[in-house]
Amino acid sequence: MSSLPAIYESFPEPKVVENRRQSARSPIFTLVKARGSREPMWAWDIGMGGMQCRTQQPRFPGSFVDLQFALPGSNDVLDVGGQVLSLEQLDAHLSVGLRFCMLSSRDQRLLYRFLDQRRALWSGETDAPSSAQTRVARWVAEQNRPFEAMLLEAYASIRAKELQRLASVRSVSRCDLPRLSSLTARA
Repeated sequence: MSSLPAIYESFPEPKVVENRRQSARSPIFTLVKARGSREPMWAWDIGMGGMQCRTQQPRFPGSFVDLQFALPGSNDVLDVGGQVLSLEQLDAHLSVGLRFCMLSSRDQRLLYRFLDQRRALWSGETDAPSSAQTRVARWVAEQNRPFEAMLLEAYASIRAKELQRLASVRSVSRCDLPRLSSLTARA
């Protein structure tokens, strides 16, 4: 017997789509709480754009969830909004692909720093790399450092958004605002 509800099984098979990820991913294992749900999710990989979770409770593509989780090695809790992009049946669990929708600047920085620390581990920039880290570092170097490039692109995107936001705040000119005396004169 399938663990999916009968209504879900009546839906047509989803189309296989190509990898839509626009940011680097890092393996992770952390508890993710969804507001309004008692069933926990466990994150398996994470990137600037979203995360892949495993769960028992289906969350259907297109739906939105409020997520709360802490990154390994940190006590900071991230509160983010997410949109379900994919739902796949695994052996005993469901795999849910989530895209982050509402990431605060603070959460973006925490996530970027976490991914950057992971990149440093993978590229062999630690004090005493293990043989596994050395092999991974060699492989990453052979790949022209795609993870680092993707992280740098993500950071540049964050900075560009911050600059656009700051520019829009500063772009309000005084001449567009009515004078207080003209507003009180009408009353």
